[in-house]
Amino acid sequence: MSAGHSQVHNAGIDLRLRELTASAAPAIMWAAIGCPFDVIKTRLQTATTSFSSPLHCLVWTLRREGGRALWKGFVPQLLISTPYSMIMFGVYQSLKPCQTRVSVEGSGYIAGCFIAGAASGVVVTVVHSPLELWRVRVQTHLSQHSSKAGQHQHGTTAGVLRSLLKNPWQLGRGSSMVLLENVVGNGVFFGSNEVMRQHLLGSDNLVNLGFSTEALVGGLTGVIFQLVIYPADLIKARLMAWKGVQAREVFSQILIKDGIRGMYRGASVTILRAFVINAAGWPALRATQASLGLV
Repeated sequence: MSAGHSQVHNAGIDLRLRELTASAAPAIMWAAIGCPFDVIKTRLQTATTSFSSPLHCLVWTLRREGGRALWKGFVPQLLISTPYSMIMFGVYQSLKPCQTRVSVEGSGYIAGCFIAGAASGVVVTVVHSPLELWRVRVQTHLSQHSSKAGQHQHGTTAGVLRSLLKNPWQLGRGSSMVLLENVVGNGVFFGSNEVMRQHLLGSDNLVNLGFSTEALVGGLTGVIFQLVIYPADLIKARLMAWKGVQAREVFSQILIKDGIRGMYRGASVTILRAFVINAAGWPALRATQASLGLV
């Protein structure tokens, strides 16, 4: 390899490393801020206890397990968020339409962004699904209060992991719902973000928003994403937490018991979480990209 080719090759590797670093930045925010929200959301989604509200669930959890319970599942959450963020943003950036070749004012650009986001969802599901199963099993209260002796240890982060590894066939549980929410959700996630950015920036300046505006756009992106994928997320959580049930059965049970409104049980916590973590995550992404010379 000539010196010129070597320099180009090294420059390409350096660029990819910087892109991966930037893509991982939102994950830290997602995990650090989002874990308590996830605990309450997962328990609302899977509980046999009848919680009247997210606040009821929060008080119930704190009284029985203390404040540390809100950080159960932090390790799998961080392990989910980091590769998820790196793959999702990395694949999206590689596949999104080039702004110099496609009119950003036309629908073709937004459609291309949606397709690129959906493709990132296909790739990320491979990593996301088993780690999500781990997180749900750790966070659900069902494994923490079994009357059977010796079950308490299986509710710990390490205990759940050991249990899953002993029965690896379980790792595909709920994967169909994970795939659905990642493909549709990621398409909506990136498509809606691009629509809002275009509206605020215009066709002549598609680079930077101010911090507060970036946070607002990021937060709204997260809200739109959750409104679209929440029913699939609810079914997925129950499939992962409950043994021996199928997606169609879970769907029917929800409709019979609570009607269509039941498909959004616990949604208030999730939507609030989505706004908060993405209001922090998107500015973190943009700031890291700027500091690494990517924008």
